[in-house]
Amino acid sequence: MAQWGDTDTLADAPKFETPSISFDATDAAVVVLAEDAIVKLDHGFETGDRVTYTAGAAPITGLVSGTLYFVIRVDQNETAITLTGLGGGTDTIQVTPDDVFFIDIDEAAVPANRAKGLNTPGWVKYEEYGAGRKRVEVLVAMKRTAGAPTPTTEGGAGDDGLTGNTAIEDTTVADS
Repeated sequence: MAQWGDTDTLADAPKFETPSISFDATDAAVVVLAEDAIVKLDHGFETGDRVTYTAGAAPITGLVSGTLYFVIRVDQNETAITLTGLGGGTDTIQVTPDDVFFIDIDEAAVPANRAKGLNTPGWVKYEEYGAGRKRVEVLVAMKRTAGAPTPTTEGGAGDDGLTGNTAIEDTTVADS
């Protein structure tokens, strides 16, 4: 199955499944090097949340823009991570769940995907549990094809570029 956080545009993702925060990475009161912490009031993240860090300009030293990380929540305002220098602009941290996928119209027609219950194009929440049991929840239905411009990104490249004859494979992501 396509891993949307790695292959699809985060800007298109349903916001209720992928909340994000933006913060001033040049502010030493926000990026607290002595405590290896990012402080943002009421950030809403929980320990173990899978997030993508995106630098607005120069990334915070110790982080890599576009990389997946796992949150260590200190409290409602602070998350912990090893940091060695301030960033250069407004940065973003966005929840990147591993069970939410974008299925384009061509992928929805692939027999292997249809057998998994992935037959509606758009954003879906997909879960396998038990002996062959699956749960598919359509979050946002839409009619898109691979490579179509992303409507929320000017001149965007579309979603994951998979073609209609490609079955979506299950993937995993190693801890960052």
